[in-house]
Amino acid sequence: MVKRTEKIFSLALGVLLVLSMVYVAHSAAVFVGGKNVETGDAAQAKDQVCVVIDAGHGGDDPGKIGIGQVLEKDVNLSIARKVQQYLEAQDIRVVLTREDENGLYDSDASNKKVQDMKRRVALIEETKPAITVSIHQNSYPEESVHGAQVFYYDGSRDGQLLAQLLQKQLVEKLDPENHRQIKANDSYYLLKKTDIPIVIVECGFLSNQAEAALLARTFWPGPLTMILPKAESVPYETTGGLETVAVRMPSHPVARRLIVWGGGYVAAPSANLSGRPSPTSAKYVLEDMNGRIDMILDGGEGDIGLESTIVDLTVSPPQILRPGYITREMLETVLGQVGVDQTILQADSGQAPRAPGMKYRHYAPKGELTIISGPAGQVTNYINIHAAEDRKQGYKVGVIGTDEALAQYRADVVSSLGSRRDEDSIARHLYSILREFDDAQVTRIYSECFETTGLGQAIMNRLLKAAGHKLIVLDGTVSSAGQDNRV
Repeated sequence: MVKRTEKIFSLALGVLLVLSMVYVAHSAAVFVGGKNVETGDAAQAKDQVCVVIDAGHGGDDPGKIGIGQVLEKDVNLSIARKVQQYLEAQDIRVVLTREDENGLYDSDASNKKVQDMKRRVALIEETKPAITVSIHQNSYPEESVHGAQVFYYDGSRDGQLLAQLLQKQLVEKLDPENHRQIKANDSYYLLKKTDIPIVIVECGFLSNQAEAALLARTFWPGPLTMILPKAESVPYETTGGLETVAVRMPSHPVARRLIVWGGGYVAAPSANLSGRPSPTSAKYVLEDMNGRIDMILDGGEGDIGLESTIVDLTVSPPQILRPGYITREMLETVLGQVGVDQTILQADSGQAPRAPGMKYRHYAPKGELTIISGPAGQVTNYINIHAAEDRKQGYKVGVIGTDEALAQYRADVVSSLGSRRDEDSIARHLYSILREFDDAQVTRIYSECFETTGLGQAIMNRLLKAAGHKLIVLDGTVSSAGQDNRV
């Protein structure tokens, strides 16, 4: 239903822009001070108006991604073609900056985005149109925030006049309830680098409020964080300058009372220093933050142990940016297909992590952590051999194991996360054990490996980040000297 509504909306915007652009194009002289306009093509009659339509994004840059894999670049191009077809029928010359799904860059360009934008500007300047309109879409987190909006370069009177006229047409022809105003901007590249009167029209929205509502009804209050487009009322200081905002409703009664006391909204970072294991008790909050904060509200030890699951609802399909207690399988029972950020379990994905705490070494103890994967007997043998060698060299060695194999380990400190049959217990104890190893001044740590499905994905994600992705995989042929063959 949401997908169908979105398509209808995009088509309506296409029709609207056709009507608006006819009106604007025939009034183009207004924006050049009443002067005669050359089109840049001597073959064209001097009285024929030329308009450049820029379909935003393209190629590797899809723009915003809506539900059902709707790409902004495709919506922009579809609207641009409709405008072109109609205007040309009115004897108006139209030049598109791109005529297919590709961007304006070379495949081997070192910075495709920069090259693409420079070539768009060059095309506009060479064409010498009366006006240029760049078509884009946007996303809004609240249904009450709707309607198209036109942007112009701050200080450009011609751009401001064009924006006013086009915004007026957008409201009158499409949405009389649209109260959005034209907006000056001094940072958008096309606006800043183009001398010809130009505006950017954000003419639609690709939203997913139905998905957000479903998740909220199912998993809130609880350990789920949703990434949504930010409203204008959300300050950039709380989003790191991004156009999206992370929203969560915790289940703990102390946290919920704090939200009420705070007026209904609280912007808060994590209660630990960057890179350190997340605290699961007030004791470890004080250890990290003593002298940096005024007060600690002690609500007792955490009952889950891991941070919330982060799911990005600004893309389609929704994507997990940080795994947690709410697993992919649980999300898919509500949303259908759900993707996973490639950086969650891969250090060599070639992509930068998109969520806080997902950098390559995080949640880390002070001691060096190594994860050992392989047949159970081989893992215990490998750890014991290397632990013995490390202890001879003066290291204090700790082992993170499970109930099933705990008695077999030989080290200075041996701790169990719980039974392999109880992933909740493993998740709940992981950070507290890492902190306890710091308390015991352990300098070398070995850990068993865990499954990478369900809650195990979140457990392994945190372990891998804590170890800086130092993972040794045994193939079952470990020698008596402890040398391993790695997969």
